[in-house]
Amino acid sequence: MGFISRTNGLKQIDMAEYIFSSKLFSGYMRFEYDDDGVISSFENNASLSVEQEAFLHENFPFKHSSLAHIKGKSGNIEEIIDTSFVSFWEKYDNKKGKLQAEAAWKKLDDASKALAISKAKKYRYECKCNGIAMLYPERYLKHRRFDDE
Repeated sequence: MGFISRTNGLKQIDMAEYIFSSKLFSGYMRFEYDDDGVISSFENNASLSVEQEAFLHENFPFKHSSLAHIKGKSGNIEEIIDTSFVSFWEKYDNKKGKLQAEAAWKKLDDASKALAISKAKKYRYECKCNGIAMLYPERYLKHRRFDDE
C-alpha cells in the first residue's frame, strides 16, 4: 500500500490521519480522525518536556478543528494519504471498468494519485448538483478531471 504525506490546510475530508512534528521536541505524534472530526487513534512517538506533556494531558483529546491551534509557529502538520488503487476505488462512486481504471491508476505518480483521491468526493458532488453522470473511473483518471477547478 502506498502512502504519501502532504502539508494541508487541515480541511476535513472523510477520515483523516496527520503527523505532527516540531523543532521543540524529537519524534512525532500521529492523530487519526473519523468522518465527524472526532479523534479515533493517537500515537505518541515524541520525547516531550514536562510542560509539553502537561499541555497534552490538559488539552487531549484534540478535535480535528483544534489541530491548527496546536500547530503554532514551531510545528508542522502533514496529512497522510493512502495512495493505493483500493483507496481510490472505495472513494470513487462509479464502480465500472475496474481493470481499465487500475491500469490508468498505475500510470499516475503519487502526487496525482493523492489529488485524484482527494477530489473524487468534490467531483461526485458537482456531477450530482449539475445533473450529469460521473465519468467511468478510467476516464476520470486518463482525462485528469481531478485537475479541474
